[in-house]
Amino acid sequence: HAPQQSEWNIVFRVAAQRMQAGRQINVVDMHSYAYPPAMAMLTVPLANLPLRVGMFGWYLVNMVATAVVFVCAWRLAGGPGLVWLPRAWQAVFWIAMLLSLRFFIAPLEHQQFDMVIAALLFAGCYAVERNHELSGATLIGVSAAMKCTPLLFAAYLIWRGKLGAAAVLAAVALGLNLLPDLIWPQTSGRLYLTDWTGSFLSVAASGAPGTWFADLLQNQSLSAFFTALLKFDCQAS
Repeated sequence: HAPQQSEWNIVFRVAAQRMQAGRQINVVDMHSYAYPPAMAMLTVPLANLPLRVGMFGWYLVNMVATAVVFVCAWRLAGGPGLVWLPRAWQAVFWIAMLLSLRFFIAPLEHQQFDMVIAALLFAGCYAVERNHELSGATLIGVSAAMKCTPLLFAAYLIWRGKLGAAAVLAAVALGLNLLPDLIWPQTSGRLYLTDWTGSFLSVAASGAPGTWFADLLQNQSLSAFFTALLKFDCQAS
């Protein structure tokens, strides 16, 4: 009802428009875009549409991503077909749904791209599980280009002896974040990736694990969990 106030508009759409103009995107302000440049680049097609049309497209993409996450998670868990589930699998379905529903809803509430990142990650894991390591690593690399956390799977692939897949994952994550400088170079001559590293990544690395620039009470990290828990206890006392 108020797309002008949505995070999609004031964070991601603004960053994509700044990028196309060759301006710095990782600006520290009230509505900072604190993500790697690849996510702003991938937002550009929707950012060039009228605001409401772009937001509708954003929801459509995220609905597809949510379905991909659900299907891949179910298959990775070894789940059977969803018609006439055995009683044990019915319990698995409903318990998993209760445990995960809030994590599905939160990104949609705040117009974030977490479901798209999760879809790429789960699809990549499913491909790796089916012995398609390189295509799986590519999908995980795209998700890591948008948000750093999936880079943890590089360590997993190395541990499993899949060094080539780990290298592909890292190359895709880095390459996608260097691509904006070829398409929309900054008028200042600086690299988008350098700006992000200096403005946000280095600051986050110097703080407590899980601390980020968003409201921690709306964040789903371990740091946010303990922050919310302690705040609740303080208010209760």
